[in-house]
Amino acid sequence: MKKNLPVCILVLLILASACKKDKFITEPNSQVMIGNYSNMRLITYDKTIQGFYHQPSAVFEIDLDNDFMPDIQFSCTTDGSPGLGMLSSSRINCLNPAVQLYGHIQGDTLFKNTVATDTIFNADSIHVEIRYSRYYSCGRRAATDSIYIQPDKFVLIPLYKDSILMKEKLFKSDKIELITPSYGYPSYVTQQGDTTKAVYTQFYYACDNFPVDKLTYIGIKMTVNNIEKIGWLKILISSPGSKMTIVESAIQE
Repeated sequence: MKKNLPVCILVLLILASACKKDKFITEPNSQVMIGNYSNMRLITYDKTIQGFYHQPSAVFEIDLDNDFMPDIQFSCTTDGSPGLGMLSSSRINCLNPAVQLYGHIQGDTLFKNTVATDTIFNADSIHVEIRYSRYYSCGRRAATDSIYIQPDKFVLIPLYKDSILMKEKLFKSDKIELITPSYGYPSYVTQQGDTTKAVYTQFYYACDNFPVDKLTYIGIKMTVNNIEKIGWLKILISSPGSKMTIVESAIQE
């Protein structure tokens, strides 16, 4: 029995070494190059969804790890009215809290301004019509804009082929508007004595819209068995934003 002891110890050491080696091999790299499929698990979808006017949102869900549970949902919508026109929007939603999207936190400032654009005197020189243009915008449009500071928000960072995605960057499980429409309300008319006021209001919220008519990537991170893996989603949003093609997903093996 004593003679076999050194042999047993040697076998245990070999097994322990093999386990450490396997763990080292399976630990994913801390960064990936977008579009480089080496050691990546690729799924091709080539699925196009489109939201039609006053119809339910077009939806497509994907399963990144083959557990038969959806991880990410894409949706496209077209809303509006005769006065507003057609408003196109696209979204991405993390259905699994273990899946996160790559982006950054930025300050969210809202700008507001109201200016008189025209004053019309009627023939009797008594009745007056004043027309105003008022807007709310995510970006400054005039030096006289009023500023309203909003809570900080999480915004996706578009990626392109050969971009480097690092695991240490900021990721968040969230629901994000990829395309937010800009629109204007019909004039709101009020009467005060001999003066008629007509106010036309516009909303410009497209500052953080994702690129349209261009293949773009979204960085993702997924935690599987306490191991963080990173990768990307490849999409194409078509102008004006109610149509999206989900091309592929790729995640580290």
